[in-house]
Amino acid sequence: MVTVLEHCRVAPPPGTVPEKSFPLTLFDLPWLPFPSMQRLLFYQFPHPKSHFIDTLIPKLKNSASLTLKHFFPLAGNLIIPPDSSKPEIRYVDGNSVSLTFAESTRDFNYLTENHPRNVDEFHHLVPQMPQVTNVMDTLLVPLLALQVTLFPNSGICFGYTFHHAAADGGSFIRFLKSWASITKFGGDEEWLAGGSFQPLFARTVSNDPNGIETSLWRQVREIKFGEGPVQCLPSNPDRATFVMDRANAQRLKKMVLARIQTQLHVSTFTVTCAYVWVCMVKSCAAIGEEVAEEEEPEGLVCVADCRSCFKPPIPENYFGNCLTACFVTAKSSQLVREEGFLTAAELIGEAISRRPQNEDEVLKGLETWLLKLGMKLKRLSSVAGSPRLCVYDTDFGWGRPKKTEIISTDVTGTAISINERRDSEGDVEIDFNFLTENHPRNADEFHHLVPQMPLVTNVLDTILVPLLALQVTLFPNSGICFGYTFHHAAADGGSFIRFLKSWASITKLGGDEEWLAGGSLQPLFARTVSIDPNGIETSLWRQMREIKIDEGPVQCLPSNPVRATFVMDRNAQRLKNLVSAQTQTQLHVSTFTVTCAFVWVCIMKSGAAIGEEVAEEDEPEGWACVADCRSCFEPPISENYFGNCLTACFVTAKSSQLVRGEGFLTAAELIGEAISKRPHSEDEVLKSLEKLLKLGIMKLKRLTCVPGSPRLRVYDTDFGWGRPKKTEIISMDVKGTGTAICINECRDSEGDVEIGLCFPKIQMDAFATIFYDGLKNL
Repeated sequence: MVTVLEHCRVAPPPGTVPEKSFPLTLFDLPWLPFPSMQRLLFYQFPHPKSHFIDTLIPKLKNSASLTLKHFFPLAGNLIIPPDSSKPEIRYVDGNSVSLTFAESTRDFNYLTENHPRNVDEFHHLVPQMPQVTNVMDTLLVPLLALQVTLFPNSGICFGYTFHHAAADGGSFIRFLKSWASITKFGGDEEWLAGGSFQPLFARTVSNDPNGIETSLWRQVREIKFGEGPVQCLPSNPDRATFVMDRANAQRLKKMVLARIQTQLHVSTFTVTCAYVWVCMVKSCAAIGEEVAEEEEPEGLVCVADCRSCFKPPIPENYFGNCLTACFVTAKSSQLVREEGFLTAAELIGEAISRRPQNEDEVLKGLETWLLKLGMKLKRLSSVAGSPRLCVYDTDFGWGRPKKTEIISTDVTGTAISINERRDSEGDVEIDFNFLTENHPRNADEFHHLVPQMPLVTNVLDTILVPLLALQVTLFPNSGICFGYTFHHAAADGGSFIRFLKSWASITKLGGDEEWLAGGSLQPLFARTVSIDPNGIETSLWRQMREIKIDEGPVQCLPSNPVRATFVMDRNAQRLKNLVSAQTQTQLHVSTFTVTCAFVWVCIMKSGAAIGEEVAEEDEPEGWACVADCRSCFEPPISENYFGNCLTACFVTAKSSQLVRGEGFLTAAELIGEAISKRPHSEDEVLKSLEKLLKLGIMKLKRLTCVPGSPRLRVYDTDFGWGRPKKTEIISMDVKGTGTAICINECRDSEGDVEIGLCFPKIQMDAFATIFYDGLKNL
């Protein structure tokens, strides 16, 4: 995924800076056990690899060296003595910073969008900090590592890892902007002439009359280096960015001011943190994550610069840590209720209003800060970054970054990264990672994995239509994807899955001998397995030949489509119990029935929720699925018959019937009755075939159809590497008159089913809310 082009060490120009040591202050010590800070900045850079190697690498090396002349402590090490002596930052001649240049094959545009992306996609762009070394029981801890990664002809990414004990985020962004400016101007003369303050490293900017520094060091030194807050990556984590625009932030502020009487700090930052915090707690509850007991506190913490609290104020260009914390807790029950946002806003606003305003208050706050951060909470949400850092103003000469990501939020509990928005003054970006393997993903990400069917050819007015195309795609060092496109006129899904499993088995066993010996039935292609006494075939062909080969139901891609998978687990039994208790007629009440009914109603409600045009009250909504009918014939058509042998189950309902309170029961009754009344004999099958064509040409406002079936057992397809991790039916992305619901067995849980959907993002979000809320209220 990433190839290292060059690794080097960069130091200040020889003889330009003195050897010097800087003891850690009472503001630095609390950060000693914390994880390193990591951030990425992505820039558009439409240049080839040759330009990057020949021109940019030498330029960046030179500018990094010149920048380190002014920020030389970053080239040094954090020195932790074996005794109780306080740590210090020490620079000696020859110290340097690790700088890596690399090339990535990943899609630059994919990584720089706001949609959910797996966090693993970003970690190879972040530089590894050099190892801590031990010299005579004294630890030497590097402070900074840099990496620049090229995406040929599209972009470039600057990544850094730095130790928080050396400086706070504001200080380090000052270093980064200085490096950018020196790169842009080709030297440090214009940077200095432009009024940029050189960093101030003096550690005597504040007093400590009460000996707080000694107390803090006593607490910190009990923590072994490399420990600190427990770090863990969540399972299958994703990163996503959301935007709080100025209009919505203003609405939230007005709501708080109208409902809360006390004098609070009601800013965009306050309401954004409150709103996101509540949404996160509710989302954890919605997916069934273990949550805090009702009386157990949830925590949220953010930090604020306190340079201005001192008299005289600590200079803006002071390079080090100078932060105070705002820390709040609330009961889980307070946050998930209807008034949760107002509760959170009041708590956060009050904490910010009461933050230290002078030197004495700052120093007193430091005494309890470490203890608060170490509290054993069920969940602690922390806020990294700040819109005030103006990270998007970092210009290396190619304009503003396209995107910035704080990667260190991937560890230690739940972290929210807040930045100013790149292109809209007053808006903020909210970035965090969350758990789910089935989350919404842009549908376009899958289309290149599906093979294109060869073109139809015309030979002497006879049309030759290819039936199958295959594609195997490698994801280096991680996975492989098998994709196929086949013509439904050749066979039904069950027949094709038999082909796919046969290919898998022959691949796994290295030939077809063992496959045949294992009892696998060879396909039966004979087209005389059924008779047609009533001439239905002639009637069907008469209708079909009026449709041109490239026509059929109108196909269109939805706007900004995303794919997502939902799971119907043990809740299916609750739904079945509900139907059996409230419906008197004898129905086919299976997991398939209640899943289809529940999802159909959720789709209808989600469409209404986003203002989608819906059918008139008396205009029918349609639902359809197909079922194998080989067993309906006498004698039964062989299981290994390769072709189509399907019958349809088709129901309609008024829109008003489905969106009302009893909508699920109505849908379940209609679907259950249709499945119960499906053809069970040869005569019934043949008669129903006349309806199957009508299904494709009926002019409904919306038709919801169900491709796939748990009975196909797609997850049993083993090419020799085990069961598939995931399966997707991509043809459902192209829809005709309505929506497709893909239903498969669940990979790892017998009896559960996966539900695949493709919607515009706005409708997918609405569907997810309605789906999970509906199950929660059973």
